[in-house]
Amino acid sequence: MNKTKLITCVSLILMTTSLWANPTTSPLNNNQNQADENGLISPYGQNPNIFHVFAYKTQEGIKNTATRIGSATERGWNKLKPKAKAAEEGIEHTAQAAGQKITEVKNGVFGDPKDGPAPIIQQPLEQNTRVNP
Repeated sequence: MNKTKLITCVSLILMTTSLWANPTTSPLNNNQNQADENGLISPYGQNPNIFHVFAYKTQEGIKNTATRIGSATERGWNKLKPKAKAAEEGIEHTAQAAGQKITEVKNGVFGDPKDGPAPIIQQPLEQNTRVNP
């Protein structure tokens, strides 16, 4: 039991050392890392590495998908733009109508500010109801 654990651990350590190794680029092996200034993978040549072909094909598929999604988004936005504009104008009209209604109600309850304050009539507290002859 201990021998199998030991063999498994040693084999795992030996397999992972290739991950830490620094690959060197030689003239024969320069198509593994063929990215241009923009970070895009360059097209493959006569005898490419299979992983380079997969990376290039994947990149092309992603670019095509992004282009399709972008054009679909633009078409959708162009369809929604008139409806959004109409809704915005409707909201502005409704807000103006609501503001006018609020002003009318306020003027009805508190009086119109253009009329000025209510007149104050001063009278004595007691009034003679009898007329003095």
